[in-house]
Amino acid sequence: MPIRSITASPEELAGIGAAFNRAWSEISARDAASPSREASKKEWLAHIVLGLSVSVPQGNIAGAAVDQFVATVPTALPRS
Repeated sequence: MPIRSITASPEELAGIGAAFNRAWSEISARDAASPSREASKKEWLAHIVLGLSVSVPQGNIAGAAVDQFVATVPTALPRS
């Protein structure tokens, strides 16, 4: 699933990357995915974070991304 393009400043890109890293850190702490599944889960999370970066530009993207990931990932993780 290709990642769609976005237009963002370097600062916005850094914020998006930081939100992804914070969200992945929380997700990976809950679920030790096998290496083959980790890549697909990271790709799914990237789609979520990019979508949220447009719809929630100044909000808690990482927290919202974790919530959406848990709600939509094919193998559900424990909810916090």
